[in-house]
Amino acid sequence: MQGKRRFKSFLFALAAGAGLALASAGAQASLIGTTTGCSTSNPVWSCSALSATIGAGSELTIDLPVGLEAYFDVDFGANSLTLTMVGSSIADLNPIDLFRFSNLTSVTGLGGLTFAGLVTGMSLTDFTLNSGLLQVNVGTSFWAAGSSATITFTTAPTGVPEPATLGLLVVALGGVVMARRRREESR
Repeated sequence: MQGKRRFKSFLFALAAGAGLALASAGAQASLIGTTTGCSTSNPVWSCSALSATIGAGSELTIDLPVGLEAYFDVDFGANSLTLTMVGSSIADLNPIDLFRFSNLTSVTGLGGLTFAGLVTGMSLTDFTLNSGLLQVNVGTSFWAAGSSATITFTTAPTGVPEPATLGLLVVALGGVVMARRRREESR
């Protein structure tokens, strides 16, 4: 009877360890809490702040030249960036108008690009990533008021133990528990 109980305890510990290992295996880094810098290539455009900490809601705005009465709302998510045109529609921008966001070192690649509303002349090739610097070329695009573009990122995995390591730990702890119980029963 006690042998069955020990075996069930051992199986429970093994299953719990395996579940923990599988839950942590796919952990990804998040941009939340990262401080990113903001700059533009065109001096008539301006970031509302030179840097911002990524969290819930919009981090900053990129203001367009006086007279256009429009700005880009910049909202980083855990693994994405959404640019939204607020105010009037804009078109015929300078072909080299770049927005730059720095210190995105956990971003390892660019994923998909989706649009809401009317954005034309923009594609994934307008986004470049190099050593934590994300550049967005908006110069050849048209943005209707209220339109947005969202790009997703791939990020580096966080440092978590490998599942095999956790499994070995669970087996070892189960062995220690079983050996201790045997020693107590023999007394």
